[in-house]
Amino acid sequence: MNDVSRIFDLIDHYPDQNSDREVFAHRSSRGWKYLNLKDYRKNVSFLARAFIGKLDKGDRIATVSNNRWEWNIVDMAAAEAGMVHVPIYPTICIEEFRYILIHAGAKLLFVSDKTLSKKLSPLLEEINTLEGIYSFDRVDNCPSWMELILEKKNLAPQLELQYRKDQVLPDDLMTLIYTSGTTGTPKGVMLSHRNLLSNIKAVIDIFPMENGDRALSILPLCHITERMVNYVYQYTGVKVFYARNWTSLLKDLRESRAQGFVAVPRVLEKILEKILENASKLNRRQRWMFNWAMDLGGKYKVNMGPWLKRRYKTADKWIFIHWRKALGGPKKFIACGGAFLDEKVLKIFLAAGFPIHEGYGMTETSPLISINHFAAPDCLKPGTQGHPLNNVQVRIAEDGEIQVKGPNVMMGYFREPELTANSFCPDGWFCTGDTGTLDKEGFLSITGRKKELFKTSGGKYIAPLAIEQIFLKSSLIDNLVVVGENQKFPGAIIRPNIEYLTNWADNQKIRFSSHRELIKMPKVVKLIEKEVNRLNKNLGKTEQIKEFRLVHDKWSVPTGELSPTLKVRRLFVTLKYEKLARSIYRPPKKRKVIRRKKIRHYISRGSRN
Repeated sequence: MNDVSRIFDLIDHYPDQNSDREVFAHRSSRGWKYLNLKDYRKNVSFLARAFIGKLDKGDRIATVSNNRWEWNIVDMAAAEAGMVHVPIYPTICIEEFRYILIHAGAKLLFVSDKTLSKKLSPLLEEINTLEGIYSFDRVDNCPSWMELILEKKNLAPQLELQYRKDQVLPDDLMTLIYTSGTTGTPKGVMLSHRNLLSNIKAVIDIFPMENGDRALSILPLCHITERMVNYVYQYTGVKVFYARNWTSLLKDLRESRAQGFVAVPRVLEKILEKILENASKLNRRQRWMFNWAMDLGGKYKVNMGPWLKRRYKTADKWIFIHWRKALGGPKKFIACGGAFLDEKVLKIFLAAGFPIHEGYGMTETSPLISINHFAAPDCLKPGTQGHPLNNVQVRIAEDGEIQVKGPNVMMGYFREPELTANSFCPDGWFCTGDTGTLDKEGFLSITGRKKELFKTSGGKYIAPLAIEQIFLKSSLIDNLVVVGENQKFPGAIIRPNIEYLTNWADNQKIRFSSHRELIKMPKVVKLIEKEVNRLNKNLGKTEQIKEFRLVHDKWSVPTGELSPTLKVRRLFVTLKYEKLARSIYRPPKKRKVIRRKKIRHYISRGSRN
């Protein structure tokens, strides 16, 4: 990759220069819609010339879209024109859209469909810098992105485009990515061509997919991990299918016969839940075999003896081979990160023949810092986030914080010089805000968030993330947030697995009219309490959840409890349920005690009456 110094150079380095090869596909109303290499290059060039004709170098161009190949055209065209791409999650609220577009000073906005066009068009009058909104789909009262290309008189000459490309330097700002933020206001992370390419170059040597393979893009392209791997697909010649949404994941995997994809832990958990749901329909003998294979998978070891290998071979023949068929065939690459992945879930997938590459990274590090992989012996250790990349340095500070140095580290936060300065040590190392450890073999493990630590009134430090990871292993618990700062003990706001509880209540012949009523039923509370007590055994005495409160409403991105990457927004949840959390620590009401003399008085008075 020595001759690739800017992101747009990737277009000219497809392994097969056959212009008719299909490079992207996304779902339309008539099925899969394909784009070949010839049209990709042509559209990128035309749109870049249109950008040069309308805007200046360094201007910001925003996209709010689902995953589709037009997103790549805008991305590469902005890079060729020397402009800055600002991808925005389509699931955030209108206030966040307004904030990001104003803060970034976006000049043009591209949306994917009618719904987003209708939602965001009013901002054209509100935001002074915004000059136009264009749609990828044909939408009434919103110009198509194709109109920019078709207006030939407004296109800059080809020679001017070439001149502009030559002026783009590796250290120029290429993209602004606004972090979804589990707390506070979104921050604009500034990444250069060099930042992203350094990560791509480090991954190429361990990337198992080859020219002609197929990948399914599941996470939003504005997610930094999906975006970086999307560039790797282009460099290696992997054909990319863009999934409609997560609910159609299994169908899209089967239809595309994808050999690789990127996921957050919740995606893998949902796949496993679907497998378990289907397993409940098996007959008694098949269910016994399934449970045996699951127990065996949970004991997976990287280096196993011949006896254990034979047992796994049997489990594969009867059970795991059907999993791979259901997911569209064998996989070469499944990347997972962004949150905690339960070690047992990871081992089950590894045992079933799914090569999970679990890693750790941040938007600020373009994104990858470390990864487990299969390219060399002793580079996989379940329960860790793998070895640091070969061009990334990692150290653990005295307070346990993970600090990073390398060409992948961001340029800084856009228009936030003070915040940028506070994110780096005096010697130039980037402070991640995460805490972790490096073992003797060089594997990195994440233990929590530095800023999320809090003290109880007894002076004990509590790491809520570590506690939450243990409780999220339960099939009874969908999500939770640990509370208890300056209180006597940790408590929790728990959103139980409503689907599980509904099925359990039906089996117990418990009648209820709503989910609100269900979670208040004594038998349900007792069931959750029993589960909490069981999981508390894995924690120290001061870390155990002594009291909890149940909530029935679904936590999601649109309602604000989850970030677009499905992380719990701790500050939002604690503020939303502040009154409920306070009730955990409110002293119980004292019962009114009636003395014996008064009792006799009441009785005698009653008899007189």
